[in-house]
Amino acid sequence: FNKKTKYIFIILFFCLFSCNSNTLTKKSTELTVINVYDGDTIELSSGEKLRYLGIDTPELHLNKDNNWVEVNEPFAKEAFEFNKHLVLDKSIKIVFDKVKKDKYGRLLGYVFVDNIFINEEILKEGLAFPYIIQTTGTYNDRLIKAFNEAYTKGKNLYSKKIAIKNIDDYTGKTGWYDGYVRNIVWGEKKIQILTDHLIIETPKRPIKKMNISIGDRIFAYGELGRKKERYILKIKKQSHLFVEKK
Repeated sequence: FNKKTKYIFIILFFCLFSCNSNTLTKKSTELTVINVYDGDTIELSSGEKLRYLGIDTPELHLNKDNNWVEVNEPFAKEAFEFNKHLVLDKSIKIVFDKVKKDKYGRLLGYVFVDNIFINEEILKEGLAFPYIIQTTGTYNDRLIKAFNEAYTKGKNLYSKKIAIKNIDDYTGKTGWYDGYVRNIVWGEKKIQILTDHLIIETPKRPIKKMNISIGDRIFAYGELGRKKERYILKIKKQSHLFVEKK
C-alpha cells in the first residue's frame, strides 16, 4: 500500500469503530438479551448492562461494603423469573429517554419485545414499584395506568394494604397505605408527610424531586410503627413512594 491508501484504511477503521461504539447512543436500537440479572436489569449482546426506566423491582442482591450479598426481598425472585421469561434470548427494541446512562454506567431504557412493553408488563403484574421520577414522561401515562391496575387488583407486591379500621393489627408489619397529603414537615435529615390517618416518614434527599403538594394523593410502602398516639410508616426507598397530583 502507498501512503495515501494507508490513510484511507485508517480513516475507514476509525469510522467503523466509531459507528459501532455509538450504536447504543441513538434514540432507539435493537439488540439481543443474553443475561437477566434481576427484575429490572439485563445484559445485552453488545456487552452493556441495561436498567429498565420507570420501574424498580425488589432486590435479589445488595452491595454492602463492596460485597454482593443475597437479600431476596419479597417478590424479587418472581420479578426475576417473569423478566427472564419475557426477554431472555430474545431480540428487543430499546427506546432511550433524555438520560441514557445512570451513575453506575448502565444504560437506561424502555424495552419492547415485538409489541409488548416490558417495563409496563412487569409493573402491571405487580412485580415492580413505579419509579416515574427517573423519566422525562415519554411513557408515564402507560406506566401510571399499569400501576393503578396492579394496585387496584392487589397483585403480588400490592396485596398487603393497611386497613385503617384495624390499623393496630399492622403495627410492626410492612404494607401499603394510600391517602391524601395534609401537611409536610421538613426536618434536617427526614421529612414527615402528614395524612388523615398516619405520618409517612422518609429520608430527605430523595423526596426533593417529587414535588409533593398538600392535597396530592400519596401511595406509600413501608413498615408501620407507633409512637405514643401516632402511627408512623417508615419508607426506605424513593420508589416506595408514588404521588398522584391533585
